[in-house]
Amino acid sequence: MYTTPCLRIGGTLLSALCCGALLGGVCRSYAQQPIRPVVSVTPLEEAVLVAWDSLAEKSPPHPFDGYRLYRARLHDGPYGLIREWRVSSIVPAVRSFLDVGDDNADGSVSGTEGLHNELTYYYTVSAFADSVVQPFRPASETFSDTLLAIPRTVPTNYSSNPIALIGRTGYAGILPDPRIVVTNRGNFRALLEGHTIRVNVSTASTGTEYVLPIVVSDDQSGSVSTYVIIPGCQIQGDSANAGARSGTFEAQNALTFNAFDVQVPWRFTQSPLPLHLDTVAANAPSGANTPIFFRDTVAGAIPGMFGNNNTFGESTYEIEFLPGGVDTTNAATKRIFNYLNVKVTELTGARELQPDTVSEIRAAPRWNHWTVSRFAFNLKSNPNIGSFTVSTNRYYLATNVDTTAVWEFSNVIGIENVRIVFDYANKGRGAGRPWPLAGYKATVDFAPGDKIRVNITGGALGPFPYQANFLYSVGAASKVMPTSAALDDIRVVPNPYLIRNEAQISPRDPRLRFDYLPEECEIRIYTVALDLVKVIHHEGGAVEYWDLTNQAGNRVGSQLLLARIESPGGASTIKKFSVVLGE
Repeated sequence: MYTTPCLRIGGTLLSALCCGALLGGVCRSYAQQPIRPVVSVTPLEEAVLVAWDSLAEKSPPHPFDGYRLYRARLHDGPYGLIREWRVSSIVPAVRSFLDVGDDNADGSVSGTEGLHNELTYYYTVSAFADSVVQPFRPASETFSDTLLAIPRTVPTNYSSNPIALIGRTGYAGILPDPRIVVTNRGNFRALLEGHTIRVNVSTASTGTEYVLPIVVSDDQSGSVSTYVIIPGCQIQGDSANAGARSGTFEAQNALTFNAFDVQVPWRFTQSPLPLHLDTVAANAPSGANTPIFFRDTVAGAIPGMFGNNNTFGESTYEIEFLPGGVDTTNAATKRIFNYLNVKVTELTGARELQPDTVSEIRAAPRWNHWTVSRFAFNLKSNPNIGSFTVSTNRYYLATNVDTTAVWEFSNVIGIENVRIVFDYANKGRGAGRPWPLAGYKATVDFAPGDKIRVNITGGALGPFPYQANFLYSVGAASKVMPTSAALDDIRVVPNPYLIRNEAQISPRDPRLRFDYLPEECEIRIYTVALDLVKVIHHEGGAVEYWDLTNQAGNRVGSQLLLARIESPGGASTIKKFSVVLGE
């Protein structure tokens, strides 16, 4: 931890308490400046993660407009402005930044850009109040402490962090478990060791086709990245290109940490027909002759069928009637009504659906739920049942009370994206007739053991996922005996070595670097004629330097060289590199 330095920008040296001059303001007392941010840095491989707290956003009376991030190679500067974030234009406020050296913010690291391993970088974050945004107060800027970070590689004798799937919730449909693929062991270990990675996959609709939003998050840091799978499956069918749709979605550089990818293989079958209600078939040993209708048959376009984003493709539902009981209303007459219990299963995905907590006639229930609502009719008098109050999710049967009251029912069973009417009362639900009259009077209602099968076809066969959550734990990496294959990852940097390279402080201080070493090894450097040049015993960390001198301490000349690197366990590798010296 270092104290806040003076800030040098454009050759001008400014103190942290006199920073108003940066924006043309005047120096003011510290009380008029934003609260000082508290910053942390995490060195990675050729990158640094900078994070800060939210205290500045609570600066009274609101002398705060945003954050600025500065970086320098020396503690005393000069510091260059890397990024600026105005809180008014970014919600929620940015409080972290992965610095990979993309200083011009064009999305790629090229030319002279980029951070380098084993070099020291200094960072400070400022909270600023801009007089341009708030013209009635002077500009001010408050700087955090300055922190140093040295990007580094991880030694080759550390295993990859173990990743274990520790939980699944929701419904995944036919999607297999997503894969977490580590692409940078050092960054993955530094940022995610001991954390939980969450991958959520759900289904949505554009109105014409299915899309699968994917959210990848780190529970500990709160970092979140959002992606979308577009499988090309059409809700309205595709008669010209029906058949299999398959592929593998890959979220490269998930969470923007340059640490891991998420892979999700998928496969769906496109139907040539649009998604529609197809058939209802009854298996009724009771001999029931209750008329059955789709709730929206007359409406043609089936309004409300997709009202809850329940566009999950082809499905087959089974409604089974179970033994019930009697229910007493809260009316003064204490009328008693018989009812059946209901069980609903989605057969395509082998899901037993749950009864919803709210009975709603006009809308389909939410995903993975069903409900029963009803229209009640007194055949002897008023077609409305008045103060009739019953429990939800029960299938009510016709009841003869006395000579003045014979109650019959039209039960509506809503299942995810479809509503089925069992119109024993044969009422067709009023003048608007959301379903037609049967044309005959039912005499036998359904009984325990009867089953109804409802088919929805067209669109695409999944089944598609719904709020499928996959939780992965990241364990601690452990030391392992390095293998020759692992040592092949060792790099000689720079290669070829030129006298003017950024890894050296000056031309009189040449340093060639070996990266990705195991924590202990021996480096023997030879000429191409196999004459021994230098022996280096390496201990600790993943990096070793060579000062370009031989065993006698003399500087080597320009030439091609070989380095044989061997671990204590006998694993070894040979690396070729060249040295080009000059003024």
